[in-house]
Amino acid sequence: PAQAGGRRAERAGQFLFRSPQIVPPYSGGRAGPDAGGTILLEAVSGTLAINEIIDIGEGVLSLIAGGDVAFAAASQVLNPKGRLDIESRGASVLQAAGATISTAGTQGAGGNVQIRAFNDIALSNVDAGDAVLALRSTAGRVLESGDDAADDLIAGSLILESAASVGEVGRRAAPIEVAAAKIAAASKGDLSITSSRAMAVDSVSASFSRVTAIEVDDTGFVSAGGRIVDATLVLA
Repeated sequence: PAQAGGRRAERAGQFLFRSPQIVPPYSGGRAGPDAGGTILLEAVSGTLAINEIIDIGEGVLSLIAGGDVAFAAASQVLNPKGRLDIESRGASVLQAAGATISTAGTQGAGGNVQIRAFNDIALSNVDAGDAVLALRSTAGRVLESGDDAADDLIAGSLILESAASVGEVGRRAAPIEVAAAKIAAASKGDLSITSSRAMAVDSVSASFSRVTAIEVDDTGFVSAGGRIVDATLVLA
């Protein structure tokens, strides 16, 4: 497994890092304050563990793993007015209570955030400012990872998709606490959501970005990586 130390990419810099697994000690990275900056951290087959601070100003940050993407309580992922892409292809995205994920900038302006997982997505504090936050679980649940009354998700609009449930109902009731003006949600199970703002239920459409990795195809052709690929998501 790789143990990535601090990395810094200035202005429109790029930092592309792939390894079977990325585990502590990870001392964070910084790219900014240019909107052209890109960071990709990818644990191809194992866990991507974020324990400290990743700070990228207005660029695109992709955090991808074959296993869990895990954010420790002391971690901060900050990308003011930038775009954020998080995916666990085969496991879960797990944010410990006390951790922060934010694209909120000054005066509430934010950047679009997409978080995807094959299994569960458990979050305690994600702030997209006035932008769109999308959570998409293929085979699991969308849950809050802490048991408190604070908003777990903050955004202008929310997209929530789950194969199982969003929040928990019944004796172990633990709704997802949100602050958003609009929400589009789809689940094969229960939906348990509370909002601290007046919120409309309506369709939401948004574009999300990903940083491409360095790839070598079967012919030996090398793709340099570091490009930004955009895809539009619509949930009615």
